[in-house]
Amino acid sequence: MPKKKQVQGKLQTKEGKPIPYANVVIKNPIGQIVAFKASDSEGYFAILLPDSIKVKTLLLEVKHLGYKTVSIAMTIPKNYYALLMEEEAIDLSEVEVKSRPHIDKRGDTLIYQVQSFAKNEDRSIGDVIRRMPGMEVGDNGEIKYNGKSIANFYIDGDNLLDDKYAIGSKTIPHGMVKGVEVLQNHQPIKVLQNKRYSDDVAINLVIKEEAKLKLTGQAKVGAGLPDQYDEELNALLFNKKYKLLNVLKGNNVGEDLSADFTAFNRSSFLADIGNEHPGSLLSSGTAGLPALPKNRFYLNNSASLNANNLTHLKKGLLLKSNINLLLDKNRLDYRGLNELYLEHDTIRYTEQQVITRKPFLTDVMLTAEDNKENHYIKDELRFSYSGSAMPSALSRDNLVMNQQLKERISDFSNHFQYVPQLRNKNIITVAWYTNYYNRPQTLSISPGVNPNVLYDSSTYASTKQFVEIPSWFNKASLAYGLVKGFLKQQYGVGLIHEQQQMQSDLHFMQLDGSEHRYSLEGTNRLHWNRNRFYVDATYGFKKDRINATLALPFAWQTVNYRDRSFNLDTAKRQWLFNPSFRMQIRVGAEDFIALNYAYANQLGDISQVYRGAVLVNYRSLMANRAGLREEKSHRVRLRYNFQRSVDLLFVNTGLDWSRATADAILSSRVTNQLTQTILVPLSNNVSTFSAYGGISKYIFGLGATTALKASWSTSRFNQLLNEQLLPYSNTIFSLSPSIEARLWELFSLSYQATATWTASKLADGKLQLSLPEQAIQLYDQSLMLNLTPNKRWLVGVNGRHLLTLQKHAQTIRYFFIDAHLRYTVNKWHSDIELNLTNLADIKTYEAYSLTANQFWYNRYILRGRMAVLKYTFTIR
Repeated sequence: MPKKKQVQGKLQTKEGKPIPYANVVIKNPIGQIVAFKASDSEGYFAILLPDSIKVKTLLLEVKHLGYKTVSIAMTIPKNYYALLMEEEAIDLSEVEVKSRPHIDKRGDTLIYQVQSFAKNEDRSIGDVIRRMPGMEVGDNGEIKYNGKSIANFYIDGDNLLDDKYAIGSKTIPHGMVKGVEVLQNHQPIKVLQNKRYSDDVAINLVIKEEAKLKLTGQAKVGAGLPDQYDEELNALLFNKKYKLLNVLKGNNVGEDLSADFTAFNRSSFLADIGNEHPGSLLSSGTAGLPALPKNRFYLNNSASLNANNLTHLKKGLLLKSNINLLLDKNRLDYRGLNELYLEHDTIRYTEQQVITRKPFLTDVMLTAEDNKENHYIKDELRFSYSGSAMPSALSRDNLVMNQQLKERISDFSNHFQYVPQLRNKNIITVAWYTNYYNRPQTLSISPGVNPNVLYDSSTYASTKQFVEIPSWFNKASLAYGLVKGFLKQQYGVGLIHEQQQMQSDLHFMQLDGSEHRYSLEGTNRLHWNRNRFYVDATYGFKKDRINATLALPFAWQTVNYRDRSFNLDTAKRQWLFNPSFRMQIRVGAEDFIALNYAYANQLGDISQVYRGAVLVNYRSLMANRAGLREEKSHRVRLRYNFQRSVDLLFVNTGLDWSRATADAILSSRVTNQLTQTILVPLSNNVSTFSAYGGISKYIFGLGATTALKASWSTSRFNQLLNEQLLPYSNTIFSLSPSIEARLWELFSLSYQATATWTASKLADGKLQLSLPEQAIQLYDQSLMLNLTPNKRWLVGVNGRHLLTLQKHAQTIRYFFIDAHLRYTVNKWHSDIELNLTNLADIKTYEAYSLTANQFWYNRYILRGRMAVLKYTFTIR
């Protein structure tokens, strides 16, 4: 690690009065900010500087509201500055500043002081992070900094929760945390720091010293009407040697406990490594979830265990276990209308369904890691077994059906990495990843559906569709890195082997109990092998204001797949070249422009070459006629990051463009009874363009955090429906303002809104078609008012208004209102809280959605009015 030098000092008046919370800034000769920090409550400040910086060229500048600016040249070897500041009269007749939240900057690290942003109504550290300018916390718990998702979530320097950090932000009390560090250009592997460029962002929770001394936790007991319960028991310990965060939960109040197990970066990791798991082929319904908070419609009985334990052994070895268990039962009740607009016809489906889901999850991950400046070694063993049973009752066009979808997921993987530094300072990277994945699914439907298409117009009792794709994936790689000089080089070789076998059967039960197979066309016995040998060269350039990385991977790939039932035996061999380039140019002390480009030449997967028909749901049948699909794509991303940390101002804007060309397209033949879809050999182009931007600012005079986000995107794609090629254009514009402010001493206000405009139309004006242009406007806004007459009492009311406008359709309006009351008993270390949900007792919700020439209307059953009284005891 580079050495640091410390600059210290104290600010005071001539009378000796300390000056707290002044901005102390160190600038270089051209006026750029090198580092800054605010003085503490006694006027003291301490700023760390890299040892390589020449102090004699720096300028020390101090600013504070009501005092004249002080600016002096720094000298050698002086590292302590006692500065006198002179008061300066200003007009504050309309502005009264009670406190001044601030953050510190040390190189690429920003430190938010939690106490500066916390309020009485906050409980968890996630509540405070939401209020920090530049930070976002999504409804699913995902955290972003200035528009970019974080790659790691550390607790006092340790990655205890791995990629499933939502449980941490919801459980850790903000009173335990001193600061939230934002680590920009973060490289987690110490031996690669300053040797391999990274544009990742991570955050680290700095735990207070007094909070590290003992085990803490909370016990929560809640009950309410109608027949509600909400329980939680958690234990926390964050010291240097041991860390644990263990949470046991159970509820039926609509909290989705599976969200605690979301791995936010898992899918991108699998894509980067080249291992994309086969998706779910079968489904029991056709409607998605409503665009509402899940506790409005989630009719559940849930229990979970989230156990995370970490131990530091001697000589730097770290051992970690992450154990996730979930049992759940929930129900979704909806009615739906789906319209598909064709040139001379409109296809309509109406359905009503009650789906009962019974998911379970067992996920265990064991990690051993040694992360030092001269070497890195890590082994991660993971086993997951999950699944669900989904019985449902469905009526479609006066036909009543019973369905049962069962699935089981087995997912085993081991990931080994070894990165030593050689005597010449160069590095070697050895990695091996292996994974077994299988997701067998069985869909049963009774009585028999679509007999005119599936069974020669004969009546039959029931349908049973089975499908599974067991998969083995292995990747081994070796790389050598040259790290001296401003041009970093890495040369590597690797081997990927993938083996899959798709098995599916479509059976019909006769009225007499006998079983028949859907001829030969309902069976798949497809064997798939993919082998790829690759060499790659990666060049990293860093000098002055420019960071750039160029990756040049060359690969020889062979794909073989065969199914004797269809006389299918095909092999495809080809060279692949998928270069990528990224560059970051600093245009200021805190500002940069980033450019990314990637070209991808990819082949399809096993789900695009099977020949036997698969009944995806009761009204969709799918197969393939094309060969292995090949797709070539270009993607360009331009991003501008602007921030003024001293002023708590953060801005990000960007442009995205992509174009993909494939040699196959999905062709659908749609009737009022069934949709038959096949992949056919026909060129298909998909292009997208989007622009986005966001600004976040803390307004000191109002004590408010404000934000505004906007995005616009357009996409063009083709649909092949009933043998007619239809080019469509979709456009979406979204605008999201928000503000959170303290009003006087007693009230706080939080307002958030999102407005979305969606339009879809035919993109080719030459077509002599009269298909309607579709457009939907969605407005969603919420307002929360909190009253805190003292530190013990909190009274809050939350209102949410939703408005949907659609051409030639009825306007939809909803207004939800909730209330909460909390009383803190300091003597007992306890809270007593009453939550009143959906006071207007809204029991149904209607929603519109559209894409291309399809329109959906869905009506969902909601939870209705609830009241829950909760007692929380904090163990200290």
